[in-house]
Amino acid sequence: NGDMAHSNTTNNTTTTHNHTETELQTTETPKKQDFWDKLENIRQSQGGSRLQALSTLLLTSVQEDYAETLGVELGGEFRAAHLYWKRAQQESQQAAASNAKNNLP
Repeated sequence: NGDMAHSNTTNNTTTTHNHTETELQTTETPKKQDFWDKLENIRQSQGGSRLQALSTLLLTSVQEDYAETLGVELGGEFRAAHLYWKRAQQESQQAAASNAKNNLP
């Protein structure tokens, strides 16, 4: 059966939302995953408790919000550092090759 369900527990009250796969395909246009779907995906992919998944989701949401507000790409600083490192490594190798060539009799 293609049923998907997620529960929300707040103040000892549990609300369960059930969606059949057909309903999702026919009644919803493609959109971002809702909060509970993201939470469940994180919990399943990373393991751990709901609290760990919630913490991950909240931190990621804050990072995405900052990135969007600042007009930058998430992880861009790591990409820039990697490119800088590669460029520095190539320059160092070229300098070493040039020095070796100049020191030959």
